[in-house]
Amino acid sequence: MLSRAIIFLISTSVLLSSCEFDTEVDLDLQDKSLLLIHGFISPEEDVIQVEVTKTLSIYDQDIIFDSSSIGEELSIKDASVTITADDGTEALLLFNDESFVYEIDATTFSILPGKRYNLKVIVDQMEFTASTTISVDNVTEIDAEKIIAQDEFGNEIDYLKVNFRDIPAARNYYVVGANITYEFGEQEVVFDEDRFIQDRNLNSDFLTAISDFSIFEDATEVDISIYNVEPIVYQLIRSLSLNNSNTGDPFYQPIIPPNNIEGEGGYGVFGSYRIKTETVQF
Repeated sequence: MLSRAIIFLISTSVLLSSCEFDTEVDLDLQDKSLLLIHGFISPEEDVIQVEVTKTLSIYDQDIIFDSSSIGEELSIKDASVTITADDGTEALLLFNDESFVYEIDATTFSILPGKRYNLKVIVDQMEFTASTTISVDNVTEIDAEKIIAQDEFGNEIDYLKVNFRDIPAARNYYVVGANITYEFGEQEVVFDEDRFIQDRNLNSDFLTAISDFSIFEDATEVDISIYNVEPIVYQLIRSLSLNNSNTGDPFYQPIIPPNNIEGEGGYGVFGSYRIKTETVQF
């Protein structure tokens, strides 16, 4: 699920950021830990998840965690996390001791296209809020094919080419994902920056993503997922992806992730997305 993938990306990117944010964050908070709140909801997902964690303040730099315990050490386990629909229906999310997120089964609280949902997180009597509106539009046409190209030595290499029709008459932000099935297993397809697509002409053209690495020629089928994401979710994933891929580059200026969490000392994103999946046989 995309929400869990984003939360994992966040966990490996910003939990130990030590509040080294730019002027978008109150400079008075530099000596304190921030409360990080991230939640991503979709009508197509089975579970609703919200992560509530903290960063380390500049005074905590001598603290060293075992990498396997970072999630446990930085998670806020006693928060009150609720999501409310515009009709007043409310869901209380409970903390999962294994995944370190607050969650609820989506069968008990429906996420519906076109509806607005409000997040409220209370920690130590401090309240943090955000809202998102689920898109009514979703991708309808997806196709894929193996294409053959030659490397510098003249060897033929198979790549995956994914095509899908843009949702018309609106500015859309897409993230492309795929898993290839082989005779003896499966593997995630790597698209690198090609997985991030914005429509520019608003004319329902077919959009294309080509895998960054070759795929095995004995692939039998591919499961494709096209995520139509809210702009702020797109900005978050893109910024974290670029920051991660440029780790170690001393000349790279990190991109500050976006924020729509209201409440002093809070930072993060509560957003939404739609998913269209298709299985293509080779």
